[in-house]
Amino acid sequence: MLLQALRNTAQTISGLINQQSGMGGAGDHSGAQVSFGRDLNPLEIAQWMDRERILRNAIEAKPDAIARVWRSYGEDRDDWIEADEKFDIKGNCETALNYAAAFGGAFIMPRFDVSAVDDEQISEEFRQPRAGSLLGWKIFCPQDLRTPTTMRGKTETQPGTDLPMLYEVKNMVGGKNLKIHHSWTIPVFGATCYSRRTGQVAHDLTGALGVSEVQMISDHLTRALSGLQQLSHMLAKANIDTLQSAGVSAAKESCEPGSPEMQQMITHMLQDAAAAVQGASVYQPVILDLEEKLDRLGLSSGATASVGMVETLIGAFVAATGVPRTLILGEQGKGLNNGGEADLRNFYDSVSALRESRLTPVLNRIDEIVAADQGLSQVEWEYKPLFEPSEKERAEIEAKNAERDAKYLSADIPYITSRVAERLQREKVYAFTDEQVKDIAETEELTGRDG
Repeated sequence: MLLQALRNTAQTISGLINQQSGMGGAGDHSGAQVSFGRDLNPLEIAQWMDRERILRNAIEAKPDAIARVWRSYGEDRDDWIEADEKFDIKGNCETALNYAAAFGGAFIMPRFDVSAVDDEQISEEFRQPRAGSLLGWKIFCPQDLRTPTTMRGKTETQPGTDLPMLYEVKNMVGGKNLKIHHSWTIPVFGATCYSRRTGQVAHDLTGALGVSEVQMISDHLTRALSGLQQLSHMLAKANIDTLQSAGVSAAKESCEPGSPEMQQMITHMLQDAAAAVQGASVYQPVILDLEEKLDRLGLSSGATASVGMVETLIGAFVAATGVPRTLILGEQGKGLNNGGEADLRNFYDSVSALRESRLTPVLNRIDEIVAADQGLSQVEWEYKPLFEPSEKERAEIEAKNAERDAKYLSADIPYITSRVAERLQREKVYAFTDEQVKDIAETEELTGRDG
């Protein structure tokens, strides 16, 4: 997408010409009328994601950040760590989030052994199959699911939504369509869609869970390119091409003013000038008489304008993604002494909000299904930090914590010593063993306060 836009920009740069000179036409000006790009269909979005690396980096940046750190479980819950790995919960959630960003949503469906679940059961409300029958997960894009033919025109939808009670998907094995009750799927929402869907409920579920971020980036680039085209036309009008040719005055004096000869001479001179100016481009040679000289007077040179416009377009692309330049392009942020730390912090703040609002409900539902299938008790877990502080920041934080702990200890607060010891062990600031922490706690319990 970005490369295509840059190619479009290159074509726009070639339009930095003076239409009056004969080097431009109405086609050079038509693109300046664009406000939004056309709607991309799912196949086109998939092709962009497969072939455009920079776009893919941008779309997958947030899901990748979530999966990179993932989540941590409570103490002595190796059973859940094994279950997470066995059913690849992290990998499937990352894929679903990628689909949600690219296509506007996704659906996660648990897969069970065929001996435990048949097609008829899937069309009815979800009931947990027998233990040990869970195999993994199937992820659907919105365009993979549609409203069953028998339900079209009816209003049987899920409460509070315009989503149907039943979904239909083509069975690639049996050749027939399968009906899936919505309770068998876990929706993963995309970016909020502010325009109400019209007629989509009668077809596939594109747009039902959100809007495609690829579409939003495409529209943003379309408007940015439109602005650059308008700027190119302004620059083109500012160019003045002058062709100096010997004998112009003599030819003028030989003709009567307003005579056909004068008109023919002027036409001939303009044609020569247009040919010379057009030939002055980098694509064609120009032949001049020794007494002739071609000058181009403009606001800026073509090469400088090209570099500036390409950089502007890249900046528009980065702004549209909401992802820092350092993650998309692998380069430092713009500005003196700008290492990109502030941009990264803002980005990770947005990722943190995204996983709380969109991923947490998904994980809670997945955990319920896994716990019932594997006979596990529910587990308390938390997301790991997205942004690791620098050594300097760690030192500053630890200094503040040490100052606070010293104040609490000097205040002789009951049971404070064991709490401080637990924190120091947990954060690996001091290598307390479990037995040492236990001894401190037991001493406090015996004395009723710090020993």
